[in-house]
Amino acid sequence: ILVAVPGPLHTGVLLAERLRHAQEQQLATRETMAGVRRVGADHGQPCGTLSVGVAEVTTVTDLGKAVERTDRALYAAKQRRNLVVFIDASRGDVCTTYEDYRRRLQST
Repeated sequence: ILVAVPGPLHTGVLLAERLRHAQEQQLATRETMAGVRRVGADHGQPCGTLSVGVAEVTTVTDLGKAVERTDRALYAAKQRRNLVVFIDASRGDVCTTYEDYRRRLQST
């Protein structure tokens, strides 16, 4: 799924984290998700998680490049699972997790 947010990167990152957190809470608390939790427990890894990639693409003129950039962030998020990762242009297009982003905001 590709979601375009007409706003700054910060807005997209926060929206992605809210969606990921909502999925995590649904999985943990809903009785209807017990089967999904069991599958994860049986296989020793999380199941039913949401990994999200976010990228700032307002300066990208080629749609293919915009999708490629966002897909790179998504691939990085899927490597660790249940994570939001974004392309941080201020740090040389490095993939950054939401947790790292939040820590940096709190230290300033």
